[in-house]
Amino acid sequence: MKGRIIKETVIEGGRIEDLYKVISDLERYPEFLPVDSVSITPLEDGTERIEMIGRLGIFSGKVVSRATYNPPHSIHVEKEEAPLDHFTIDHFTIDWNLQKVEGGVKIRFSLSYTLTGPFAILKELSLRASSHMIFRAFLKRIREELTPSRS
Repeated sequence: MKGRIIKETVIEGGRIEDLYKVISDLERYPEFLPVDSVSITPLEDGTERIEMIGRLGIFSGKVVSRATYNPPHSIHVEKEEAPLDHFTIDHFTIDWNLQKVEGGVKIRFSLSYTLTGPFAILKELSLRASSHMIFRAFLKRIREELTPSRS
């Protein structure tokens, strides 16, 4: 089963560089996502190998992916390995795309995946719920980062 989940919104008054900075700052993900730690290794081809130890409900484990950056417009992340690969998601890619629009910046989050096995439909439901939670967490974080603090 192949699928894609797309979430979009426009951040009014946002600067594309500021939004890109929040989305690409993987080391701060544990501050607002269910991630315990992040390890980043730059690779010779300009991409980065990302190791995240995360948790989702009762599941936890290390996910290894490769990130390709095109500042300040896009980030492409492709899964290389995950815990219990044969029980979870066979393949996934995440794409963040930022586009300047009148009055702000359009953010597009896209998760493409391939699922197999007897529990594919349950995996898809879980992915949809997780994607919604992740997108909302990013929007909240972006708004926090872009709102001037009041002293």
